Amino acid sequence: MGAHVPFNSEELNFLNNFYTRFQLGTEPYPQRYPEGLHRFTMRGCGWDKTTLASLRESLGDGFRDEADLLDYCQAHSDKYLNQTPAEFYAEIDAVMGELGISTEVIARHLNVKVHEQQTRSLDGSGPFVDDLNLPLRPIYQALRERGYNKKELWG
Repeated sequence: MGAHVPFNSEELNFLNNFYTRFQLGTEPYPQRYPEGLHRFTMRGCGWDKTTLASLRESLGDGFRDEADLLDYCQAHSDKYLNQTPAEFYAEIDAVMGELGISTEVIARHLNVKVHEQQTRSLDGSGPFVDDLNLPLRPIYQALRERGYNKKELWG
């Protein structure tokens, strides 16, 4: 169904919304989604169902027919499609542990950078904060090497 696309180091130059897979915490700035936007969203739509099962339930809503669903699935790896969001996030957390990267350190970094990004957007002084994803690069690379596609990591 899905297909794994091998990792290319040039992907590290643009991780898009990968940071939304991580906790933001509430220190030093309160955040609307302290557990991370993507985790928050996934908890509300089938935390313990495989991604494929959740997508199949969308037939008629999000997809016209089975062929439309299968076309969508081509951008995702079989690994991701056959995991629950709970399993996906457990693997992200495990990779962080294996790499010796603290959840708290990442949360604090992202909390500050997201706050800066929001502040700059509001006052018009600039868009995206360039170093937002820097500490996430080794995590991203490890997950890609474990069989995830970029679409499911930063799509």
